[in-house]
Amino acid sequence: MSTFLIIVICVALFAAAFYFGKQREDRLISEGKIIKRDADFYKYAEVFTVNGLNFGDILSEVGNTDYSEMKVAIHKFASEIVFKSNDSWNATLSNLGENDGKNRFRFEFSAWTESKYGVPYGIQTMNMMETRIEKMFLKHDESTMVEKEEIKLKTKHKFF
Repeated sequence: MSTFLIIVICVALFAAAFYFGKQREDRLISEGKIIKRDADFYKYAEVFTVNGLNFGDILSEVGNTDYSEMKVAIHKFASEIVFKSNDSWNATLSNLGENDGKNRFRFEFSAWTESKYGVPYGIQTMNMMETRIEKMFLKHDESTMVEKEEIKLKTKHKFF
């Protein structure tokens, strides 16, 4: 009887965790903070081709944006911006330069730590960051072109 009770409690706890996680995801989608994405979206870079927006404009926009909800530190360099999260992931927004009068930028997650289930810690904040970057470009140019590129991954293995 006690084994059955333990199983019922475990199933109920799992169902409650799933329910509240789904509730949070649905709330973030309805607020426009995230969008529904493929489960492995973090393994792909996005290349933005945009009119009338240079890297100086991007630096200014990033500096005027609140990232406190995502708990992200921002490091600005000459041709890239690095976002370091408390959730064990990093992302970069790189200036690829100009091509045919249009500026190109690349956003990608450059590092993350996965749980034992193969999902990155803080995957919802990763989605929030990618959504924020996409909206930043679309706000300045609704005809922004977005291309996806698979990231060449390097993995570290733990021996102990």
